[in-house]
Amino acid sequence: MSEVLAYLAGIFEGEGTAGLAKIRKHHQYRYISPRIRVSMTDKEAVAVFHERFHGSMYLQHSPSMVRHGYKPVWSWCAQHLQALEVAQTLLPFMRIPRKKKQMESIVTHYAGRRVR
Repeated sequence: MSEVLAYLAGIFEGEGTAGLAKIRKHHQYRYISPRIRVSMTDKEAVAVFHERFHGSMYLQHSPSMVRHGYKPVWSWCAQHLQALEVAQTLLPFMRIPRKKKQMESIVTHYAGRRVR
């Protein structure tokens, strides 16, 4: 199991991003949404995130991408408490300071809060 988590941490460090997104409603910021996203052209690698953590997996493919010769991009996204679970699970396996700090921001966001 730890081999799979180390693999996922490595993919995240190369192809992922994490942070706190401000969500707007009616031109005002209403709340903060922790998010983790991995995007790449390799569907199988993205599917491993989906199998392990669930979340959303989707294809980004537009006519302009086809016209310019780009490959379709697969993305996986976890939000809110799912993002917290991913961050807590992958942090021990992460090595790149900037990416580690992104994950830590999600854990810090929930620190001191009662989580269901």
